[in-house]
Amino acid sequence: FTVASVSQVALRALNYSPVADRLRRSARPTVRLADCVANLGDSSSRVIRVECDSTYGVRMLGQTDTYAIEPQGRWIRAPESNDLAKLTIRRGDILIAGAGQVGATTLFGRPEIADSRLVGCILGGDTLALNPKSTRIGALLFAYLLSPTGRDLLVSTAYGTSIPRIHLNLAGDLPIPVCDEKTLDVIFEQASVAVQAREEYAVRISRAREDLERREEMQAALAECRTRELRTRMWGDTLLGSLGAWNYISAGQALATLRDV
Repeated sequence: FTVASVSQVALRALNYSPVADRLRRSARPTVRLADCVANLGDSSSRVIRVECDSTYGVRMLGQTDTYAIEPQGRWIRAPESNDLAKLTIRRGDILIAGAGQVGATTLFGRPEIADSRLVGCILGGDTLALNPKSTRIGALLFAYLLSPTGRDLLVSTAYGTSIPRIHLNLAGDLPIPVCDEKTLDVIFEQASVAVQAREEYAVRISRAREDLERREEMQAALAECRTRELRTRMWGDTLLGSLGAWNYISAGQALATLRDV
């Protein structure tokens, strides 16, 4: 590829995006990503993580937790007040997987709108949180960054070799197309429907599991899983061959019981 002038972006092939170059040179109006948000994300990489009981701490979500239907995370002692305020997830934040392998099926660079399942938790070290200046702008950023073009742009900001990470300065300079109000209305409506549907789906999954967990045999299996003791077992089970032996043994007789039921 060729570039008009040598820059930090042009020095590395991975960071060069022909799409971004065309957008910057075209007559179509664009704005910088940094101008669409109140901040470009904060990192919890320097936060001291002391695990504790949920009664005394805050829930920190790892990068994969933010994309799970039922985020689990881990409970840690709350960091200092200033860090806690910066790292707390707010409804409508655009969360982006900021580290991982580059590929179409990977999480790296994939955006998500923070909904009620994530609000109040704090960010893990590799997740970026963009705070849009408005909910409508947030919907535009989500839809655009989720598109193939947007993903390519985010990947072009990667640095590092074994585990690529998003370079915030380069990400802030990415061009975002300017939409007319009518198009923005449609994008905002569709994004709102998607967020609401995701929340409803999580609620229904929880209710369905509760129906199963009330059954007597499931209660017995759960009690077996919670029992803390040393376990040994001869490994010869072919029906659960895809499950790791350690995971199988750690559940005691619970999996065998449920399979027999």
